[in-house]
Amino acid sequence: MKKIILIIGILFALLLTAMVALPFIFGDEIKQVVKNATNENLNAKVEFEDVNISLFKRFPNLAISVNDLTVINNEPFDGDTVVSAKNIGVSVDLFSLISGDELKINSVFLESPKIFMYTLEDGRANYNITKEEVSAPTDSAVVKTENKFKINLQSYSITNGKIAFIDQTSNLLVGINNINHEGKGDFTQDDLILDTKTTIDEFTVEKGGVKFLNKVYANLEMQLAINVPNMKFVFKENKLMINNLLLEFDGSIEMPSDDIDIDFKFSSQRSDFKDIISLIPAIYKNDFSELKSSGTMDLKGAVLGKMSEENLPSFNILLNVNNGNFQYPDLPTPINNVNLKLEIDNKDGKPDNTIVNLSKIHLELGEEPIDGKLYLTKPNSGPLVETQIQGKIDLSKIKDALNLKDISKLEGIIESDFELKGNMSTASKNYENVDAKGKISVSNIIYEGSSFSQNIEVSSGELDFTPKNIELQKFSSKIGDSDIKANGSLKNLIPFIFSDGTLVGDLVLTSNYFDFNPYLTKEETSENADKNSEKELSAFDIPENINFNLKSSFKKLLYDNLELTNVSGKITVKDNKVNLSNLNMNLLNGSLSGSGYYEKSALSENPNIQFNLNVNDFGIKETFDKFVTVKQFVPMAKYINGSFSTSLKLNTKLDNTLTPIWDSFFSNGILNLKTAEIKNFKPFTTVGSMLKMDALSNPKLQNVKPKYEIKNGRFYLSPMEYKIGEYNVVLSGSNGIDQTLDYVMEIDVPASELKNKTNSAVSSLVGKDLNLISSNTITVNAAIGGTIDNPKVKTSAADVAGGVVEQVTNKIVDEAKSQADSLKLEAEKKVKAELKKKEEEAKKKLEEEAKKKLKNLFKLK
Repeated sequence: MKKIILIIGILFALLLTAMVALPFIFGDEIKQVVKNATNENLNAKVEFEDVNISLFKRFPNLAISVNDLTVINNEPFDGDTVVSAKNIGVSVDLFSLISGDELKINSVFLESPKIFMYTLEDGRANYNITKEEVSAPTDSAVVKTENKFKINLQSYSITNGKIAFIDQTSNLLVGINNINHEGKGDFTQDDLILDTKTTIDEFTVEKGGVKFLNKVYANLEMQLAINVPNMKFVFKENKLMINNLLLEFDGSIEMPSDDIDIDFKFSSQRSDFKDIISLIPAIYKNDFSELKSSGTMDLKGAVLGKMSEENLPSFNILLNVNNGNFQYPDLPTPINNVNLKLEIDNKDGKPDNTIVNLSKIHLELGEEPIDGKLYLTKPNSGPLVETQIQGKIDLSKIKDALNLKDISKLEGIIESDFELKGNMSTASKNYENVDAKGKISVSNIIYEGSSFSQNIEVSSGELDFTPKNIELQKFSSKIGDSDIKANGSLKNLIPFIFSDGTLVGDLVLTSNYFDFNPYLTKEETSENADKNSEKELSAFDIPENINFNLKSSFKKLLYDNLELTNVSGKITVKDNKVNLSNLNMNLLNGSLSGSGYYEKSALSENPNIQFNLNVNDFGIKETFDKFVTVKQFVPMAKYINGSFSTSLKLNTKLDNTLTPIWDSFFSNGILNLKTAEIKNFKPFTTVGSMLKMDALSNPKLQNVKPKYEIKNGRFYLSPMEYKIGEYNVVLSGSNGIDQTLDYVMEIDVPASELKNKTNSAVSSLVGKDLNLISSNTITVNAAIGGTIDNPKVKTSAADVAGGVVEQVTNKIVDEAKSQADSLKLEAEKKVKAELKKKEEEAKKKLEEEAKKKLKNLFKLK
């Protein structure tokens, strides 16, 4: 007996030791096996901190978990994190694993997952990470395998999840913040009941720029009867809470083939008006529990039919509100007598046969009634619209009625007496197809709030509607410190709103002061953004369905780091392009005139600009400080005091921050330097020091008119002649955006001056006694290579009359040019590498636009 007890004790000790030791002994091997298996099957890199395996924790169950999991994309979305999770784990019955007939999985859990998916306009999707599958086994093989082995999953859960999806092809955005979900059922059965519970803190659905749901809270308790062989799902006991709106739904979804058969109905379980207004974020987020409300509502809908690539099921949605009223207890103004009747109906699943009938909407803001209606048919082929809006809105009453915490001040009056009826698709060609009349006016509007960085004031504005034109009159406003006045006419506004028609306008804009920068910079909206960080200019699209002619006049205009005065010109916006003509302005102590354009569509990767400009009396140093182009291509300007004029042409592509893409930058022109003093420019001081000619170190130029050309990332200077004291100088060559130099300076030195001063530096270059020189002039050549901060200079000289150039001198010049060519080649390689890097960065930024929008909106890190 003692032996038996001893043997059992030894076996138990060994088993206990194995349970504790196995994860440590084989931990690294198991971790590598898991990584290899996942990476072999995915076009992505799978990383995780550790794999934990424990027999001791839940014996007789085997607990396996993976910590800090990330799935990172390969090309073409290299570096994108598609999935990450703090922890993913499974609990398996150990004995079922040993027996091999049925694998019993007690639970699967996913902790703090972040799933980030997007589809670009060209159809590429970052979540397509599975490698092409090998050919599937035959049906008989599958059946045979299924008979041998089954998986029994009891329950699964997701905690603290974040899911974001954006599809640029359909302009759809879905965001789920903090989802918690659990489900349980016997998955070994062909017929099973799946019980699930789901909560979502913030759920957003946006389509075409319209938010159908905006950060709503959702709670779903759903019971599904699932028939696995027929792929049929029957909704049994279900409750869905969206904010305060409680819905019940029933029906079924069946997927016998690629098509989906849907028979689905939903309705509101309660009839309180308060429930439907909870879907308005400004109301629900601000002390909703304190809201006093009365009135009834009825919401119901149905979806019936087959869904396929070609067909949609029919659907119907009804919403009625009767005598709705609500008021915050601490605010003076109620919203009374809300009555609404809305039906959205489609009888055959064809999108163009959808009918939207808002037959009635009435509410009273304080004592002011507001009425309207909308009837819409044929939304795809050509919207037929009938609408009417009548009423007066006192914005201060809205502030008094709604607890708008992000708005500190709201005042002003909006009045509408407007009606419209007609075919929106043909309105742009045949105005008689639209009957529009009435007026919408605004006065004394003031807005101050956190959602926009600047205060807005509109003192007056009026739109008068006729079938042909909409006249804009008396528009006067201030945005921050900027003021703008406008008047003119708009054509085709209604088709522009309802059916993507082209908006045509002829406007006159005037302003005493306008700051353009807030409309060119990206606003950082993440919670952890540094408010003092520098804003970055951002490329902007020009809509293709806008055709504007604007005559503009600005007394002072701020653009980037420039202050412009007396700005005038004609602006034409058409076909994704902004054309500027008769442009005139004062800046940098001089003036500028010319014409050009900025071009970018939503589908183009980079903006294009092209300009012909005339510059008069710009300060050279000020131009260097203000223009990145001058910093890149004319670094000498930093060391020049004086002014210049020029006539020039330029064209280039821009990246997403409105910075030129340097290998595409082209410009040429003639510079007119009336007076210019160059001080402490190291290439010149080096030449002056080597030749012992101080005048060359800090030259003063007068009436110099050099020609230049910029292309392929380099600035090319045509031979420029100037006189420094008794010396005639010719300078030519090039420099690159990487600061490399390839210049030659030719200096004609009077022989008499050399003889008088016995210049040993030049004498050694000539290679003979200066007294033997027969010509009147000695030409000194300086080949300037290296970089701006570290110039490399080689010099030589020749007796012009005698044509004497020593072989050693030729060798020096050849060596200098060879070195310059080598530096140039190296610089060009460096430039090309840098440009390629910038191109890749620009492409990446297009993808980042989709990412940033979702990350900021749904708080993804």
